[in-house]
Amino acid sequence: MGIDVGSHRSRAAIRGHGISMVVNSRASFTFSGTCYPGDFSSYLYVFGGPDDTLYLPNEEDPDRESMSAKYAPYILANASDNVLAEYSLVNSIMERKNDEAFRELLKRGLGDLIRAIRQEVLCACKTENLRIARIGVTIPVQWGLEFETVYRSAISSAFPDLEAEVYFYTEIEALARYLFKHYQRNLDPRHEYTTMMFLDFGGHCMVRLSLPGN
Repeated sequence: MGIDVGSHRSRAAIRGHGISMVVNSRASFTFSGTCYPGDFSSYLYVFGGPDDTLYLPNEEDPDRESMSAKYAPYILANASDNVLAEYSLVNSIMERKNDEAFRELLKRGLGDLIRAIRQEVLCACKTENLRIARIGVTIPVQWGLEFETVYRSAISSAFPDLEAEVYFYTEIEALARYLFKHYQRNLDPRHEYTTMMFLDFGGHCMVRLSLPGN
C-alpha cells in the first residue's frame, strides 16, 4: 500500500499479485473543475472546537475555516527553525504550537484522514483478496525522523491490528521510481546521458533530484 498526503489532495494505491490500482474515494468535490478518481481531501477543520467534525473525506465545507493536513506534522514533530524557514506557509499556525488542545486536534484530524483512506483501502483489499503487508509513505525531502514518527503514530492508530512494515520515500524519489518503472524507454532512448534530473513542482515545495546514469 502506498499513501501520499498532499497539500490539497491525498491518495492511496495498492499493488500485489499482479494487481495495481489507485484506491478510489467517494469524493463529490472538484479540483479545477474535475473530480479525479482516488482523491481524498487533505483539509482539516481544526478551528471550530473539539466537538466538530475534524475531517470530511468526500466533500469540503466552504463555510468552515480549514488547513492542509500537510501542515500538521510541523507542529506535531516540533520542527526546527531551519525546517520552518523553508516553508513559510505554516507560520500562521506555529503561534499555537504549544497549545496542547490544538495539538490534540491536529493529531486527531490527521488520524481521521488516514482512517478514511484505510476504510476504502480495506474495501478494495477485500474485493481483490489482498492483505496489506507493507505501507510506503511519501514525505518531503526536508522532513527528518521526527516527521516519520508523526506519520507512524497516525498509521498505527488507524491500523491498530495491522502487522505491516511502514517505510518512507521522499516525494521526488517516488516520482523518479514511477517514471523509471513505467516510462524508461521514453526517458532513455539512446543511452547518451550521464545524469538525469527530475523536478517536482509540488504544492508543498519544489525539489530537484539528480541521478547518475550508466
